[in-house]
Amino acid sequence: MFSPHYQPALTAFPSDYHAARAAFLQALRLPVCALQHEPILYPALDPQANALYTDVAWLGHPQAEKVLILISATHGVEGFAGSAIQTDVLRQLAQQTLPDNSALALIHALNPWGFAWQRRVNEQGIDLNRNSVDFSKPLPVNRDYDLLKPDYSAPDPSWSDTRWRQAVAAGQYTDSTGLFYGGSAPSFSRRLVEDLIQRWHIADKQVVVLDLHTGLGAFGHGELICDHPATSFASRRAKQWFGGLVTVPALGESCSVPLVGLMDYLWHAAMREDGLFLTLEYGTYPFPALIDALRAEHLLYKHNPQPDFNEPSTAVIRQNLREIFNPASALWQECVLLRARQVIRMAWQQLQGQPT
Repeated sequence: MFSPHYQPALTAFPSDYHAARAAFLQALRLPVCALQHEPILYPALDPQANALYTDVAWLGHPQAEKVLILISATHGVEGFAGSAIQTDVLRQLAQQTLPDNSALALIHALNPWGFAWQRRVNEQGIDLNRNSVDFSKPLPVNRDYDLLKPDYSAPDPSWSDTRWRQAVAAGQYTDSTGLFYGGSAPSFSRRLVEDLIQRWHIADKQVVVLDLHTGLGAFGHGELICDHPATSFASRRAKQWFGGLVTVPALGESCSVPLVGLMDYLWHAAMREDGLFLTLEYGTYPFPALIDALRAEHLLYKHNPQPDFNEPSTAVIRQNLREIFNPASALWQECVLLRARQVIRMAWQQLQGQPT
């Protein structure tokens, strides 16, 4: 199961959101294990005014005690790689069953609007991975964000690269058209995740969640990021299970900096002590190039909230952002699937109590 032998399966990489969904739904028919599939209608439309869906699938026994969960497109445009990984996993499971005590759960296109429009945020400009804060309390303050220049560069040369990255990316709740905006209320997708956590009885199971992302780190490298508290049992277990593949931002060893409002925290609060939530982050291009692409895209929508999706200048900005998060490189795609197969196999074997 989840064979370590890698054979290029690059057809799993989709051309757009609808192609991704079609391939995913087709692959769902391949495994012979029990399947529960629920298409969740999203409350916004694609550029051609077509319906969008987050597809939720549970493969295996409905009361399984050990569950591996894969999430794609938390940041919409990053869904090209995440969807490909989920489809590839299902293809590997063709004609296979799962142990009675185990299940595989898939959340495909958590942010289908961002996937279809090729934006990182949702239709409200919200970064879903900064949206998991308690909005009934005073919101986190990112004072350094307010000091950034209009182009999101540091205000003076004395700033370290780490301070600049933290200011830009940590999350902010004051600039609704700016980068890494966490919103003013729980988003539709956050509420969906909270509902699934309850319906799946996550508190009663041993769970490993892999949230699939792109954009940070060395080109093609898949880093397992652990945002559990650095001294927690979960962080220690992550290191035991995955060794040097795991990094902890709070210890300064990750391509990511400590962030606020992460979706991780919703799962942390619900999980048993032996649960794990890890981000599988694939590197693409240097961080300044990523910020340049995001800045151009945010400025476009700031001055025109409903730009023509196919207008040439808009298309250039959109295609640049897509390249930043989904490089048109067969080598990069091979790296993505290879690392995913490694990590998913390791997670599955550890859940089964098998050596990796």
